[in-house]
Amino acid sequence: MSVSSVTLEAYLSLGIGEIPSDWVTQVWSDNFCETVPLSGEDGGDLFKEENWRAVVSATAKWLHRSEGEGQLYTVLAEGGIAYKSVIAVIFSMVDKMKETFNDTCLATLAANLYLLLLQIPGSGGFKVFHPMVFQRVIESLHLNPEYEKSIAQQQQRKKQQEQSKKTTKGKRKRRAAAAASLVEEESMDTEEISHSQSTTKDLSLSEQEQVHVHKLTVEAAKASLLCLEKMSLRDEELSRQQAVSVLVKMIACDMCPEADLDFISVIESPRVNENRLSLLGWRCLHVLCQPFHGDRERLIAEVFRQLLPVILMLTDESSKVGPGIIPPALATVAHQAVRFVGYIVRQGKEHAHQPMRALVQHVCFNTSDKAEYRNRLAKLTTLLLGYVCEDSLYASMLHWLYKFSRNTKVSFRLFALDVISQLMSLSLREVNDGEELTGDQLYFLSYQFLLRMVLSRCSDRSAVVRARALTSLSSAAGSTDNVKLIGVVKELVLPRSANFEQQTPEDDKCEEAISHAELMLPMIRRRTSDDKVIVRKAAIQALEALVRLDLNHIRK
Repeated sequence: MSVSSVTLEAYLSLGIGEIPSDWVTQVWSDNFCETVPLSGEDGGDLFKEENWRAVVSATAKWLHRSEGEGQLYTVLAEGGIAYKSVIAVIFSMVDKMKETFNDTCLATLAANLYLLLLQIPGSGGFKVFHPMVFQRVIESLHLNPEYEKSIAQQQQRKKQQEQSKKTTKGKRKRRAAAAASLVEEESMDTEEISHSQSTTKDLSLSEQEQVHVHKLTVEAAKASLLCLEKMSLRDEELSRQQAVSVLVKMIACDMCPEADLDFISVIESPRVNENRLSLLGWRCLHVLCQPFHGDRERLIAEVFRQLLPVILMLTDESSKVGPGIIPPALATVAHQAVRFVGYIVRQGKEHAHQPMRALVQHVCFNTSDKAEYRNRLAKLTTLLLGYVCEDSLYASMLHWLYKFSRNTKVSFRLFALDVISQLMSLSLREVNDGEELTGDQLYFLSYQFLLRMVLSRCSDRSAVVRARALTSLSSAAGSTDNVKLIGVVKELVLPRSANFEQQTPEDDKCEEAISHAELMLPMIRRRTSDDKVIVRKAAIQALEALVRLDLNHIRK
């Protein structure tokens, strides 16, 4: 049989020709905002998975056919199948997702079919693309019962643990009433989770059913990747934003266990045979950053904006971190996101400068106050800064970090010190020969500038910040493997060769900076008599580290 005959037979097996025309007209007139579900009487063959598989398989054969071999939509029209009926049925199937296991499979297959139809030549002329249908189809890649079920179970488990702690603290007289109240709250929370994650009821899938749905979702994700490579979303901003949002959620759910992903091999591989949704998601995001879909700087900014919660390791949509330690899964996907950002920055070059600057600033301003999150994000921020290729941009971002270190909020100053400590632990950045920098920019790239920021915080009004700055100073003095950094620290310690005012940027007006080396040791000695214990302890450690540098030139 010819491809046309096989395709027509497959579509006829669905019984789309038996769908009432009034129902199709109503769906299109409502602009796919509301649909009346189809019943078994309207199209019983529509609810058979094997029929949908046959249609998807037959449609995929048209992807590699030339225009001279005929068009799919012409074949369907000659067979009495209206393309509007096909799209209306697809939307109805996707809209019913999660009601039953069979509906979930059919919805995923319907989404796959729609993504295939968009790739076939002639889809633009027949106006197959519709924003509402496309957005709902893309959502089906994330609205997978397997992942929603695991997320709901994790949230319910956390609530039960918190609730059990509350009940144990109460008195025995109140335990019965508290338990009843907690059961009621748990039921309400479960309803809220179910309502927020899906408009339909939850499913309980067996392991085999989960594997089956996962395979169907992977096939749909592969179709979405090919669709985004062929169909531009330049004029469909809402659809593009929705696609980026869903892809980021899909990556966070189906995480690849490797933190140090090699995105060169992942993205630039010509084969589309990955079986992990996260890897397919990264490749789709990369495609959405290309100028084929619009202004590249704006596209990169959209992707970075959606990746921000992933990098911040937020656990849910309420923009909050977890109550305990950082879950390993969140830490892994955050590291992957940072490496992906670095790959995009190196590819986008000047188009990624402003989005990169905005991303680093948003990470700094939205970092959690918890020490574990702050330390981890400081390392990730250092990695982000390391991906900046242009020295002038890197210098300006460090200058902004200096201003950020003087923010009125204590947590911001602490995070700035953590980032500075991470930067001082790295080798000094080498300036590109082909790039001309001003004197101020060269100073921003030096260890002297980093140490100046640390020293200015040693006299901070907050005891926690003072202690953290002194700890950073002792770490810098104890980094014996970094010869250049040790040399800079010695220049600050030894008056015979130190002059901290030799290089000062014109717009830098740091009143708290230590302007001369003779003032540094007295300042540290004053910190050893500080009112706060943590400051005194940090000052003694810093003084010990400085004394170890050169005992012959330390003055009492």
